[in-house]
Amino acid sequence: MHPLSSRFLTISQALRAGRPSVSFSGSQLSKRNSRHRQILNTLAREGFFASVTLQKTSAGLALVVRFSYTPQGLPVLRRRYAVSTPGRRIYLSSASL
Repeated sequence: MHPLSSRFLTISQALRAGRPSVSFSGSQLSKRNSRHRQILNTLAREGFFASVTLQKTSAGLALVVRFSYTPQGLPVLRRRYAVSTPGRRIYLSSASL
């Protein structure tokens, strides 16, 4: 599974469990994954997450994603799906999403 897909799977499981946030350990925050942080920050700017922050913990750095909820108490991010799969590559601009 692609690392970014794995992050979104973790996020959707945390949302289903009713957690207010999810954190990713420092080992998952390598320089190579800085693009993933940029994507999560963009989703936060668009209102899908309340915040995306780096926090110091006893084990090192952790990326904490806090979820946004509607006034009715429902998560703003309710559905995710893969547009492109290994057998079917689809390229879209960010504006079309």
